[in-house]
Amino acid sequence: MTGTPAIELQNVWVTYGEHVVLEDISFEVPPGRFVAIIGPNGAGKTTSLRVIVGLQPPTAGSVRLFGMEPSVTIRKHHFVGYVPQRSDFERTSPFSVLDVVLLGKVGSIGPYRWFSRKDREVARLNLQRVELLEYADRPIGELSGGQIQRVLIARALSCGDPRLLVLDEPTVGVDIPHQLGLYEILVKLQREMGLTIMVVSHDIAMISNYADDMICLNRTMHVHGNPCEVMHSHSVEEAYRCEFDRLFGAPGGKCA
Repeated sequence: MTGTPAIELQNVWVTYGEHVVLEDISFEVPPGRFVAIIGPNGAGKTTSLRVIVGLQPPTAGSVRLFGMEPSVTIRKHHFVGYVPQRSDFERTSPFSVLDVVLLGKVGSIGPYRWFSRKDREVARLNLQRVELLEYADRPIGELSGGQIQRVLIARALSCGDPRLLVLDEPTVGVDIPHQLGLYEILVKLQREMGLTIMVVSHDIAMISNYADDMICLNRTMHVHGNPCEVMHSHSVEEAYRCEFDRLFGAPGGKCA
């Protein structure tokens, strides 16, 4: 797969009747990159992730993950870990933290099968990667919102042979210190596991300090480049339909 993009969208459209959600989206993501998708509410960010992970077939255009159809990449090779927007399920679940992580393995071994010793070892390794191994036997509902988000990342990593990790608004409802910790863990996973990471984020200023590239969407793609290029681009102002500095503050961090 040398030279093959981790993610490739070509002329992708998604429509619901007369309503256009995504319009002629094309981009490539090389393997091993950390990419953030930004844009205003209702811009189609979550839909774009659902298209990438094969949950939403495009109305037109094509999607390839590592040169293959998403269904092949996900269901046959188990290359993709997906963390959707968090629900209240985790709070009310009777499962332990380790049980929740093991659920990530169901897609590759099938339902109604016992988890093997190796499955449990991998689950514990992934908890260690997100710095929560000591919580393995604790009820999931006892954890904070930021800790639960890390557990869900460990669950996504347990899908099989992850090469792409896709996360939808992972820091919503998480306080600033835990947001910083979560992004630092993602960068560590990117570096140590060679993962390609794609994150939808509403916090441009924070994510710009961690992402290698940013894609700004508002139905169509307005700009795709490194964080400094995107942060200083007039296309972002057009996408949000208001003054960029007023919304997000002057560009800072590594783009100052």
